[in-house]
Amino acid sequence: MSPLILRPLSREQRLKALLKPARATVKPRA
Repeated sequence: MSPLILRPLSREQRLKALLKPARATVKPRA
């Protein structure tokens, strides 16, 4: 995973990874 974080796509991947757990936590709560 280290090489993925060094790549320029890390920004999009990080945002998607953060949105994935966030939505999963909001779905069951809602």
